[in-house]
Amino acid sequence: MLIVAYAYFKAAAGRKVINKATDDAETPKSLVVYIGDDRRELGSLRDIREIIIGSGLGSTVFVSGEGIAAQHLKISSSGSSLKLQNCSDAAITVGGLSVKPKGKVQLDLPTEIELTQNVSVVFIEEECK
Repeated sequence: MLIVAYAYFKAAAGRKVINKATDDAETPKSLVVYIGDDRRELGSLRDIREIIIGSGLGSTVFVSGEGIAAQHLKISSSGSSLKLQNCSDAAITVGGLSVKPKGKVQLDLPTEIELTQNVSVVFIEEECK
């Protein structure tokens, strides 16, 4: 009986036990933005503090086009949540909801943000590679 138990534990020690509930929480996630067909990886969600989207030189994500402000919107990270601030002088649409100029909203991923009538960006999270 002792030999059988030893063989079982030895075999079990070589296997990785996967706990889906905790492994998903520990897997690093990366924030990815799509602007049309252009894919840009912005980094690990836990390392991101602030992202500026706009047509200005200091933008994290540069987007050009008519009606795009130098600093069109700002996404900031606080713990595990993302907050979006509309920095432009016009309303934007986040996940189908209008955000007034200078307005703030919680950002849930994945989401599509319509900056102008002709320019949209899509934010998703993916496992880090």
